[in-house]
Amino acid sequence: MHLNGNRGQFLLSFGVIYLAVGIVYALRPSPTVVAAMAWMPAVSTVQICGIAWALSGLAAMVFAFTPMPIDRFGFMALSTWSAAWAISQTLGHSQRGYVSAMIYCLLARVVMIVAGMRNPVPKTTSR
Repeated sequence: MHLNGNRGQFLLSFGVIYLAVGIVYALRPSPTVVAAMAWMPAVSTVQICGIAWALSGLAAMVFAFTPMPIDRFGFMALSTWSAAWAISQTLGHSQRGYVSAMIYCLLARVVMIVAGMRNPVPKTTSR
C-alpha cells in the first residue's frame, strides 16, 4: 500500500479526526450535543450520527491509499458528512447552532479545496 502523496496525507489526517469525533459521539455524546440534536427522530440518535462520522473517517482513510481520481470518494465522504452535520445544527434547538453549522460548512469547504488540488510532480534530476 502506498499513500497518495499530499492528498492521501490529507485524507488520512482528516479521516483520523472524523473517526475520533465519531467514536466520541457514538460512545459518549456530550449533553449539549444531545440537547441540540433533540429534534431528530428517535431512529436517528447522536450515536447513529457518531457511527456515520466514524464511517466517513474510515472511508477517507481507505481512499488515502488510492490514486486520483478514485480518491475523490474519500473527499466526498468527508465533505458530505460535514455538510449534513452543518444542516442538522441549523435545524436544532440550540441558539448557537449557526456557529457550529458555519464551522462544519468551512470544514466541508476545506475538504473541497484540497480535493481540487493535485499532488506535486516529483522533481527529476538531470545530469
